Amino acid sequence: MDRPLTPTALVGLMDASGVSNLLQVTRYFDPTDDYSLAGFAEHPDRFRVLGRFDASLLHDQEELAARVARPGMVGLRIFTYPTDARLFADAAAAFWAMVESLHLPISIYAPGHITAIREVAVSYPHIPIVLDHGGTDVFVGTDPERRFDEWDAALEMAALPNVSIKASALPEATSEAFPYPDAQRRLRELCAAYGSGRVMWGPTTRPPRGSARMRRWSSSLGSRSWRCRSPNEWTSSARPRGASSASQAGSRGPEVHRAPDRADATADRRDHCAHIPR
Repeated sequence: MDRPLTPTALVGLMDASGVSNLLQVTRYFDPTDDYSLAGFAEHPDRFRVLGRFDASLLHDQEELAARVARPGMVGLRIFTYPTDARLFADAAAAFWAMVESLHLPISIYAPGHITAIREVAVSYPHIPIVLDHGGTDVFVGTDPERRFDEWDAALEMAALPNVSIKASALPEATSEAFPYPDAQRRLRELCAAYGSGRVMWGPTTRPPRGSARMRRWSSSLGSRSWRCRSPNEWTSSARPRGASSASQAGSRGPEVHRAPDRADATADRRDHCAHIPR
């Protein structure tokens, strides 16, 4: 994080990992989207950008429209603290209406506000919403026992077809050692609830251990093909490291595993998700 990859170096890592396209999310402490936009400028066929959104722009519709009009920008990344409810107050209705009118996807990290995000998703069904970090709380200083307080609420949002979820920061949130068994379990639960078509992979890192954790986490996933055959199943098949997705299916077919049950609410989520196209 103190030595950002150049866009060309990042493309090299993408190629080595079999990643064709990248959605660059500006980090919350970066003051501008310059790094992300530079990547798009150099590799417009590979990169797109979710631009940083500051709640201070909530009522400045002209500035908001100008920001999202920049080449390569396809949506916003919203970051807010549990104590900041400005985006979910009645006065924010004009902002959400404008976002919907612009057809802007929103990637949002707002621990403590999952219920409020659900209300936005219901009230503005044409806004594609991505929950960051699986709906967990990975703020530094958060009690590890409280990081997953909103986990069930985030899974239940799979019933809303305009909501997707980002499977990022799970190893950081669980504070486990490799191979991160609880993070693996939770990833399966995300796939079971949302289906693989609405689960986004994000290689989050955080110093000082972030880089090593990311490599081990991505390596553990890279040895398997993760996809959902139905809303309540995930499938995996062994494949050589670096194999393309087209070559993942072996002659004996994938091994099918039943996702772990999570009481009656899980069955309800599966029923709600059954009609969603994959």
